[in-house]
Amino acid sequence: MSNAPPSQRFHQRTFPSLNEIRQHIAKLDERLEQVQELMQEGVPYLDAQKVKVEHGIKETIRDIFGEGSSEFHQHRDHTIDLASHTSIAQTVARLKGLISQLEIHKAALLSKTRPPGKPASRAPAGQPAAAAASAATPPPPPTQPATTPPATESPPRTATAPAMTPDAPPTQPAPVRPVPQIPKRPSSQAEGPSPSRSTGTLRTSKRAAPPDALGIIRKTCARFHGVVRQLRERSEDRVPFEVEDEHDVRDLLRALLHLEFDDVLMEEWTPDPMSAVKQRDCLIESEGVVIAAFRASRSLGPKEIAELWTATCDRYSPSPDCQVLFGFVYDPEGRIGTPRRLEADLMAKGPAGKVEVHILPQ
Repeated sequence: MSNAPPSQRFHQRTFPSLNEIRQHIAKLDERLEQVQELMQEGVPYLDAQKVKVEHGIKETIRDIFGEGSSEFHQHRDHTIDLASHTSIAQTVARLKGLISQLEIHKAALLSKTRPPGKPASRAPAGQPAAAAASAATPPPPPTQPATTPPATESPPRTATAPAMTPDAPPTQPAPVRPVPQIPKRPSSQAEGPSPSRSTGTLRTSKRAAPPDALGIIRKTCARFHGVVRQLRERSEDRVPFEVEDEHDVRDLLRALLHLEFDDVLMEEWTPDPMSAVKQRDCLIESEGVVIAAFRASRSLGPKEIAELWTATCDRYSPSPDCQVLFGFVYDPEGRIGTPRRLEADLMAKGPAGKVEVHILPQ
């Protein structure tokens, strides 16, 4: 063993808590989604995104298993060939293998944290379950010798029987009366939760509001770039619909939101009193959601977007009508180098739990 090179001496990291394992699995799931996005067609700057995904996988494995682990040694030089579906499938299989490896660690921790009621099964080494059952059966035998002398207990029973017989008629109908009442109560309860009015009253009772407004908005923004690509391909050589600035982004986003919401309004205001430039935000009144949309460009970079977003937060955060302030930055040319970091910086400018920002596509 002393002749083995140092590179072959790996150590295995232990995971002391279930919460830590769940966080690691979530990180690998996120990397898995990024790999699957590489299989989509029409994604801009695909080579740059591939390098970013490869680096992210390497750093994630290093953070989870450690730099001296066999997992990091096996996957640190792994690359993805975009021209080969087999290469992408192999990357997916590797990530799923690491996830299943963490699932095994999680199952082992769960088995250790089970309630300590089963150590009594150690007496018979062969069959712990049968021993537990046989250990539970001994308590009844002591009751049997107590019931063996029936002669002594039978006289008091016969003596009490005639005393109870005259009282039995009034007591028997009494328990019988609530019996028909018991099925009536569940029948009234079953009629209560069946209609969906109870869930609808959380928002508006007159309108069938979507159960998850934010989920619909996230989905609309995630597919926004795909809609733009489709609008470029028009029939009969017509002029394509191009999204060139933030006005085009807001108009198209408002039209898409009208597919799910009836009351999508436009809120117009001036971020800078010294400037005549106005900003128009989408307002969904029934849901209490304000959507501020921007388009990254040469003149609107991360610094300018951060300044506009700060003014937007100052305007809507104190308003009780704005329950959630949703920011959508459309970046089809990949001008924002670190979108995840900018998302975190923008979300930190607003109150926690009331602000959400997405920079797409990434």
